[in-house]
Amino acid sequence: QEFLLKQLCVVDSASLCLFARNLTSGIVINIGFGTSFVVPVLRGHVIRSAVQTVRVGGAQLTQFFSELLSMRGIDAEWTPEMGGERIADITVARNLKERGCEAYPTPLSELTGGSFSLASVFALDPNPKTVTLGTVNIELGWERFLPAELMMSQPGASIPEAVMAAVDQMAVLESAGELGEDLTDGARIDGRADRRGRVARRIESLREAMLGRIVMSGGSSSMQGLPERLQLDVGTRFEEAGGRRDTVHVYPAIRGDPTRGDGTTWAGAAVLAGTSTFAKHWCVHEPTMSGPSPLWGYYDDGHDDDDEAYDDDDDDDDDDDDD
Repeated sequence: QEFLLKQLCVVDSASLCLFARNLTSGIVINIGFGTSFVVPVLRGHVIRSAVQTVRVGGAQLTQFFSELLSMRGIDAEWTPEMGGERIADITVARNLKERGCEAYPTPLSELTGGSFSLASVFALDPNPKTVTLGTVNIELGWERFLPAELMMSQPGASIPEAVMAAVDQMAVLESAGELGEDLTDGARIDGRADRRGRVARRIESLREAMLGRIVMSGGSSSMQGLPERLQLDVGTRFEEAGGRRDTVHVYPAIRGDPTRGDGTTWAGAAVLAGTSTFAKHWCVHEPTMSGPSPLWGYYDDGHDDDDEAYDDDDDDDDDDDDD
């Protein structure tokens, strides 16, 4: 009312990312500024108890890459030849990361005899790539693959591990009957089978369905080769757990305005706004303001929602921030 809004719609970003790919169920990986989130969604409902957090985001990747550049003797200090106004060294490193970093197609440990270390990676044969900032050409070597490797291979804090942990937690919830058949697509159930067999087949079907609908979002998710590498690593883990590797599929982030980075969430919002039922079922037509001021108030849509189910105490980062 204070801002003269005729309609208001509040939708979680994970669901919007799925809508961008014409999906309502799947796993959304959001690589944010300070933290990455793995968010499972079933038919538009975020399964909050299965959400996983990875304490690696765009800021850490930039800092890590800046340190790698220093180790390699690459000067990341701004010069007039780079164009534009003077920027901090860390911003130069970020620009180099965005233009030059990529994910290696397979785990780098496979190239170093199974033991992964910076020394072993830097000892590999040169694999140069030239990145241009303004009129300055900077040659990057193997260090350009290491930020992605940090996300893929860091023990106990990798995105593939978080994806499998989210799916495992959903399997636990399904076994306990907490997801409900109205949310899960379900498997083809033989009516003569016992309940344990039915549940086992539903869980298997659920795992395959979720892992076949992985959607990436966030600025750093646009790193070259990252979706393909993630699909390989998750597929390997799923196969080791007895699943089928070929059922895993990763949708890359949708590129938006170059000045804004990832456009997946915006694309999903456009899909939602274009539906015939959008105004009737999603928008708040006659909002009522509560709270002491517009900045601290909220809009009451008249429905008795379980607000306590939406606990954001653990979300100490803006998970929609791009680098």
